[in-house]
Amino acid sequence: MIPEVYYKVYYRELDKSYKTVKNGFSWFAWSNIIIWAIWNKHWGILFILVTGVYLASDLASIANQTGNEIALEIFPIVVLFLVVGLPAYAFFKGNSWIEESLQKKGYIFLGQRKEKYPELAIKYYEDQRKDV
Repeated sequence: MIPEVYYKVYYRELDKSYKTVKNGFSWFAWSNIIIWAIWNKHWGILFILVTGVYLASDLASIANQTGNEIALEIFPIVVLFLVVGLPAYAFFKGNSWIEESLQKKGYIFLGQRKEKYPELAIKYYEDQRKDV
């Protein structure tokens, strides 16, 4: 059985389009942050990830070649940030980032509905707009 979830529904008059954002945590951002960042066009997060991976590989290279103790100490912190910290932050903030992005694109918040599927939440507001 599919549980009902709260969906926030947004509408843009320009192209008469609807978008939904699930209320709560962004599980997909936690588990697949790179795909999530590309899909939602969050280029800043993607830049941080790519830059972080590059820096982490440089630190690992420096640590291996020189035995530099500072690089050996910083490397696990950088990796921990990339593997746990950034995805955890996206888990908590991801859906609100999507909402902010929609509002910047001209979408207005219509309301929130508890439904099994986002399409049902959109249909409710489409029907409401037809009645007006």
